Amino acid sequence: MARPAPWNWVVYPVALIAGTALGCLNALAIIVLRLSPLIVTLATLSLYRGIALHLTGGREMLVFGSIREFGRGMVAIGIGYPVVAMFALAALATVLLRHVSIGRFVLAVGGSERSARENGIPTHRVLFFAYGFAGFAAAVAGLVLVGRVGAVNPDLGWQFEFTVITAVVLGGTSLLGGKGSIRGAIVAAVVLSTISNGLNLIGADPFIYDVVRGCVLLFAVVLDAAAQLRTPAIRTV
Repeated sequence: MARPAPWNWVVYPVALIAGTALGCLNALAIIVLRLSPLIVTLATLSLYRGIALHLTGGREMLVFGSIREFGRGMVAIGIGYPVVAMFALAALATVLLRHVSIGRFVLAVGGSERSARENGIPTHRVLFFAYGFAGFAAAVAGLVLVGRVGAVNPDLGWQFEFTVITAVVLGGTSLLGGKGSIRGAIVAAVVLSTISNGLNLIGADPFIYDVVRGCVLLFAVVLDAAAQLRTPAIRTV
């Protein structure tokens, strides 16, 4: 069995820097090319995944040492490192949205980039921050997932984006921008995980998962559209 390299901790700063940089690259493409954020992020999703598959040769690669420990280890009171990382990121994002001007700027740009620019908000800096932070959070999630699985797998994280979108929208974040809820997204993610685990426990057909997830997403979008008609104002929860 391969033994862990003494320097494998280097993967943490490298992964976090890479995730942040790739997120900023998305923002740069959106700003310079003036493309739809949805199109850019979907395109780079395929691009980045393709690069990762090329670098690994499409092979499963086992990980050891501190990389695996981050996904499976626990702090002194029996709480796993992934849970600590989740609450730390959630707390940071909540503070930014509620108490720091950049968080309010993010919501303003999401609601209407043109109006935000006309009111003197540095929209380009806000976009770089938002996409950079998203890339940083994605890198943390990737480290957790690789650590829990114990390997870098070509199918790792496949179609997770749809689960994420469903959790975010169901949690109260508007697809039209200008409104977001960190707490709601966490609760929605827990609900979706509970549904998935429940279906697994009762031995349901695995393909039913996508049906349920699609129905939940459609339901969340309908609720979001109805909420936009009632309360168009920008707000956070």
